[in-house]
Amino acid sequence: MAELQNEQAIIVNAGTGEFFGKIKEVKNNEEYEISFFDNKSCCWASKISSEKNSLVGQQCRVYYLNKERIRSFFTATISSANGNFILQQSSSAGSQVRQIRHFARFKVDLPATVMNENLLGRGVIINDVLPGVGINVKTFNISTGGVGIISEIPFQLNSFITIEVNFCGEKVKAIGEVKYCLKNDALFFAGVEFIVISEETKGRLENLLLVLGA
Repeated sequence: MAELQNEQAIIVNAGTGEFFGKIKEVKNNEEYEISFFDNKSCCWASKISSEKNSLVGQQCRVYYLNKERIRSFFTATISSANGNFILQQSSSAGSQVRQIRHFARFKVDLPATVMNENLLGRGVIINDVLPGVGINVKTFNISTGGVGIISEIPFQLNSFITIEVNFCGEKVKAIGEVKYCLKNDALFFAGVEFIVISEETKGRLENLLLVLGA
């Protein structure tokens, strides 16, 4: 049985960058058709654009949350078929990533983008923003384990979102689970736990937090 399922969110770390992905179709136990999130159009794109054409032929690491809710990854090669992106798995699925070291949370006011979509199969978040549309938020704290965000709209408890934080020029991309959402006047304060984050991004985030704590 394939380790990943249709509509499951993933993070693809390739030589040219790190991207949010989603399983469009499970072809077999080791082959998946995928879509990438396009920041410019704020939608999922399965067709190969000129911007993403350089990904074809690259080896990458695919990060995801397995059925036992363990952060995992496998290596894969990105290929194409009929103009669509294909992930060809080249190592065993289920390799567990190391546990996140929970640094103290630091107060930070950083811009971030959240995609208001429950990507991991628990249904779509229901509020004023359409699923899959990117919204701008601010952070009020961050650690290697998660981030606090301030938003004009609420987030459903235990829902899954993708979040990209602009931290001192570094793009911190992760898939997170909303652990709480509290209203204060006209704003909502939400705590998001990182449940899928690449080792590469986690390492960069650790170094940035070490500098803040120095």
